[in-house]
Amino acid sequence: MKRASDAEDTGAGKFLFVGEHTALDFANTLNVNNGAPVETLHSSGDIFRWLALAGLISPAEHASFLGDLGSPAKQQALLEQIREVRAMWKINLEELIAGKAAAPEFIELLNRFLSDDLSRLVLVQDAKARKFQVHQKQVSLEPAKKIRALIAGSIAQFLASAKLPYLRRCAGEDCVIYFYDTTKSHRRQWCSMAICGNRHKVAKFRAKNGPK
Repeated sequence: MKRASDAEDTGAGKFLFVGEHTALDFANTLNVNNGAPVETLHSSGDIFRWLALAGLISPAEHASFLGDLGSPAKQQALLEQIREVRAMWKINLEELIAGKAAAPEFIELLNRFLSDDLSRLVLVQDAKARKFQVHQKQVSLEPAKKIRALIAGSIAQFLASAKLPYLRRCAGEDCVIYFYDTTKSHRRQWCSMAICGNRHKVAKFRAKNGPK
């Protein structure tokens, strides 16, 4: 997992890894700068890069996906679908932060994507040692289904394991970055002290020391 200060330049924007969980970092692929939306997923290639940087796919899978996704129409369809999932996820994050439940249709969507992620058990024998092991082997999926399942799985794992009172949105004015507060005191307010935290300090100083 990347540290709270980490960001990766995409050329047209930066992937922020400040959420303390890949599910929240996925939501943060659409953020705001000076009141204007900042989109970092401009193509299917950006999705693959984000998955690789987030540690959800290997470099080999990244290269494979780039060649296997198919026609430009299929790539565009995947991009639109992933953005739609992200939009629904952000809406449900706001509901969860407000103390409400996630929408049933969002849970249904996640489960539909998760159902594509198939695996089977494989028995392996060490004949000399007369021992056996059972491994779980993933069934090969087409890239679009694999990507959807990976993102849905990340969100599902977060929801199943998180203590929701520690799910936060940055306290910075106009900031829409989400994070999971893993600090010992559980008093984290900012997406990053270097960004929104510093802006707050500067504004507070100017308010206190400005012209009377």
